[in-house]
Amino acid sequence: MVPIHLDALYLKRDTLVAEAMADFTRLPYFDGQRDVNPDIANISEDIVIQPFQDKNFNLKAGLHLHWALPDALTKTISIPNSRSISKTILSPVLF
Repeated sequence: MVPIHLDALYLKRDTLVAEAMADFTRLPYFDGQRDVNPDIANISEDIVIQPFQDKNFNLKAGLHLHWALPDALTKTISIPNSRSISKTILSPVLF
């Protein structure tokens, strides 16, 4: 078991909220078969919402959860082995 931090927000009705300051879905990545968003540079200028362009975001009524892994599981570490080759351990990606 891994302890996680969990926040919950219950809304009785749909509510307009401020939009996120960045759209991370626009970052380029490889999905295992093809490049996604290859024309977008991997820099913040291309994903941050421009000032005064906030369109607001409508949260539906219901329970909204936000969770986070402990800090120790959100970083990579390198462990040298006996042959002077580093082994990188990545935190698991959980969805």
